[in-house]
Amino acid sequence: MKALPAFANGGCASAVSAGASVTRHAKRLKPPSDYAEVTREGYRVGDPLCFGATFPRSLTAHLFKHMGFSGTLVKALQRRLVSLMRFRNTEEPVYRATSTERARILFVCLGNACRSQMAEGFARAWHADILQAESAGVSPLGSVPEETAAAMAEKDVPLDGHHSKGLDAFDLRSFDIIVNMSGFPFPPSFRRSVKVIEWEVEDPFSGSERTYRKVRDEIERRVRMLADELRRFGLPA
Repeated sequence: MKALPAFANGGCASAVSAGASVTRHAKRLKPPSDYAEVTREGYRVGDPLCFGATFPRSLTAHLFKHMGFSGTLVKALQRRLVSLMRFRNTEEPVYRATSTERARILFVCLGNACRSQMAEGFARAWHADILQAESAGVSPLGSVPEETAAAMAEKDVPLDGHHSKGLDAFDLRSFDIIVNMSGFPFPPSFRRSVKVIEWEVEDPFSGSERTYRKVRDEIERRVRMLADELRRFGLPA
C-alpha cells in the first residue's frame, strides 16, 4: 500500500492514526443488503458475517464526513477503507448445522424408479447426519428397476425395502428442501414456503448399464455437494 501523504494539520502520523480509527469502525459495520454481493467462494449472498461485499464510494464518503474528516485526507482514507472492505471473514458462518439439525429433503423425479431412488439411497447411506431423505415421483412407476438396484449395489448402497411412491404420499410443505429432477417445475406459490432446487439429470430408465452408472455417479456427486453445503452453512432460512 502507498504511504499516506503528509498534511498541514498533523502530518502523516495523524493520517495513520485516523486510518486506524476508521478501520476499527469499518470492522463493526455490516454490509447493507443492497450491496451484499459476495465475491469470495463459499459465502452466501447476504450472510451477516460475510464482509466480502463491495461498498459504494458514496457510503465511505458519508462515513468519513460523519467522523469529521474532510478534504484530501478523506480521499486517502476512502481508498484505504475500500481496500479493507474486501476480505474473507475468518469467523464461522452465522448458520451452522449441528448433529441435531437435519434437513428434511425430498428427491423427486418422474417415476421414482431411478434418479430419486439413487439420491435417497446416497443421502441415507452417507449423509444421514445432515439429511433426512425421502423420494417420490410425479408419475410413480410402482417398482424400482433391477438396473437401479444393481447400480447402487456396486456402491455398497442397497435399496432393499425401497418402493416407488407418488407425491401424494407426503405432506410436501413439511420438507425443508425439495430436489426436483422431474423436469416439471413446482408452482411459484409453493416455492415461497419450501426451498426447491432444480437438478438437470438424465433419466436412465431403459438405458444401458453404462448410462445407469453415469447417472448414479453424477447423483452421488450432487448429493455429496449438497450435504457438504448444509454442513457448512446450515439449514436454509
